[in-house]
Amino acid sequence: MIRFIVISLLFTFQAIADDDIGKIIALDGVVNAVRLQEATRVLQVDSLIYENDIITVNDNARAQIGFTDGSIVNLIPQTTYQILKYRYRFPFLKDHFVAKISRGGINSLSGSIAKKNPDGVLVETPTATLGIRGTIFQINVVGNNSFFGCSLGEISIQNKNGAQILGPAEQFTFARVPSQSNKIVLLSTRPPALETSLFVPPTRGLDLEKIAINPNLGPYPPSSRPSKSNAPALKTQAPPAPKTQTKTAPQAAPSIIETPSEGTGQPPAELSRPQKGSSVQSGSC
Repeated sequence: MIRFIVISLLFTFQAIADDDIGKIIALDGVVNAVRLQEATRVLQVDSLIYENDIITVNDNARAQIGFTDGSIVNLIPQTTYQILKYRYRFPFLKDHFVAKISRGGINSLSGSIAKKNPDGVLVETPTATLGIRGTIFQINVVGNNSFFGCSLGEISIQNKNGAQILGPAEQFTFARVPSQSNKIVLLSTRPPALETSLFVPPTRGLDLEKIAINPNLGPYPPSSRPSKSNAPALKTQAPPAPKTQTKTAPQAAPSIIETPSEGTGQPPAELSRPQKGSSVQSGSC
């Protein structure tokens, strides 16, 4: 039976790797994608997106990606965006969406995964990790600094020095994080790195605020999203049961979740919500 479970999980992971998780909604300029050892793909409108894709946006280019859970990500010029882990309504697996920004920035609307499993949605940057709790948020990596903003809902940002909640209903909406070991710098005004003009969508791109109000306007309306019942089926059959059962299968050791090193794509332990009045440096950009 254990052997069957292992084989079944292997087929499930293969189905995930081969299954598209989103598509290009709109695009201006040259945008490429590559994953694993495959050849570079030049993306166009309706090009499919896959787990492990590294998406590179050239100078003066922009892209908008829609994901199957309803998330939408706008990529600004000179951005490198990687999808480290994406699990949505697969049998036996909890929903997760983990991405990484090495340079450049995004304006993003979260989808169903953030609503059902908020702690499973993370965006890594060189200086901090962002957790999502149902929102529209912005990230821009400029030099050694990562800038964060939240225009709807709330986000949690965390590094080795602490954590902070940002959002319109919180005391601060913007922050700058200069390194993993530095304190989070709270900003009382919008910094130039997060100016709204930087995050305009490409031509014929969708309005994130309108979709936040009415998800049916998005590329993957709720009625069209996959369910666990119609997710890719496991392509294997159970082996015949043994005639005798002499041993009881040992219990699996409990999993240990560790804070990832840069680029691992593994979710850290649950992002802790800081207490009000926590000691975090404030300032301006």
